[in-house]
Amino acid sequence: MTAEPHLLSSQDRRGARAVAELHRRCFPDYDSSRLGTAFCARLLRSYAANPESWVAVLHDGGAPAGYLVAAPPPVQRSVNRALRPWGALASLRSPGRAVRRLAGRTRPRSAPPQAPPAGEEQARPDTTPATVRVVLIGTDPASRGRGFGGLLLDDFARRAGASGHLVADLSVAIDNAAAREAYERAGWKWVGDEGGTASRYRLRVGCTGS
Repeated sequence: MTAEPHLLSSQDRRGARAVAELHRRCFPDYDSSRLGTAFCARLLRSYAANPESWVAVLHDGGAPAGYLVAAPPPVQRSVNRALRPWGALASLRSPGRAVRRLAGRTRPRSAPPQAPPAGEEQARPDTTPATVRVVLIGTDPASRGRGFGGLLLDDFARRAGASGHLVADLSVAIDNAAAREAYERAGWKWVGDEGGTASRYRLRVGCTGS
């Protein structure tokens, strides 16, 4: 039986590398993937090290089968800024697009149907108080159709609410109908489209009452 998602430790270099390799299998065309496993692992550990963000990992058969990165928008922007120099160095060794795209100007994510990921490295301001964002979500291509994406989203909602957040948001490629349907089944509400390429969704995860 698949275990519940657990949090990645920023000190777990081996675990971060395993999740980074999973990320690259899920999304080989993303700029972060093109910069290599070491860069992806550093990205994951940066989120894991911040007390306001987290990286949830779902294992199956001893190997990571899915992951979700969550962060408030200010933390996401901070991580992006901090990784710019390291990404520039990584780009010297890895083919791909300009590193500037990693710092919040990347195209919206196009997700696999069974593990719909949110927009990669979104940096768009959010004026909603106590907002937390699904920055990344993906499941192993070999494990699709087993509900791992739903488990990660449910775990995210519980952690977000317990952390005091009120609202969660994400964006997904507008033409990814399967991903949009999966989010809507999980209770996420469509709130509009962005530039004709991405759809933004929100989910209430906490309440304002005392």
